[in-house]
Amino acid sequence: MVCILVIETTELNAQLLCEMLELFGHRAVPACISRASDALTLVRMYQPRLVITELFLPHTSGLDVLRELRAEHHTESLPIVVLTTSDSQAEAMQAGANLFVQKPFEAEQFVGELNSLLVKYRSLSRS
Repeated sequence: MVCILVIETTELNAQLLCEMLELFGHRAVPACISRASDALTLVRMYQPRLVITELFLPHTSGLDVLRELRAEHHTESLPIVVLTTSDSQAEAMQAGANLFVQKPFEAEQFVGELNSLLVKYRSLSRS
């Protein structure tokens, strides 16, 4: 079972997204963070295969989370998905997102895109 780290604006949002992912067979860890560097701590702790982050976080920016994860050697190639109400796709992709999904979203399509991303990165890591 693949572990996905979910960084959201509120604990409730994170938990709801995790529950949806678990319905589709993934193990998901909910998180609300105070600093972008907290994302690194959580990645080290849970070793997820993918990170989902909102851009509008209460104490930091999802763009800072992206930059922080891309700056570290052990997380620079970790797949990161931005799931947000924002329309800042260009900014998110430039900061290092692998996929940008705007809320609201259709669950089956979203999980299908996540699964495709996981397969792509699994095959790249074996190369």
